[in-house]
Amino acid sequence: MQIQVIGANPDVHNVEESIRSALTSWWEEQSSRLSTFYETNDIFAIRKEFLVSLKEALIPVGILDSYQVAGIFVNWGDKYRVPMREIEYERDEAKKRLVTYFRELGHNG
Repeated sequence: MQIQVIGANPDVHNVEESIRSALTSWWEEQSSRLSTFYETNDIFAIRKEFLVSLKEALIPVGILDSYQVAGIFVNWGDKYRVPMREIEYERDEAKKRLVTYFRELGHNG
């Protein structure tokens, strides 16, 4: 019964929409930053920038504080850490295979 009452509250819907909107805007602004990752390979710089900018986007909504946003971000990062490492490994292996292939073709570059 309480969940239905909370779910029917227009203030809850407004806050949810505010967070969703802030998060969507944040991602639209930050997603292009990922394209520079392969130029710099500096995951720590991107992670720091994302965390700072996510706090700037979500804290003004008034529901989450700095620590809560950081916790959400860290949990999200932990969820994708292994797949990102696997992608990096596959990328490095593919690069090694290409270098070997080009060497076999007589290309030294």
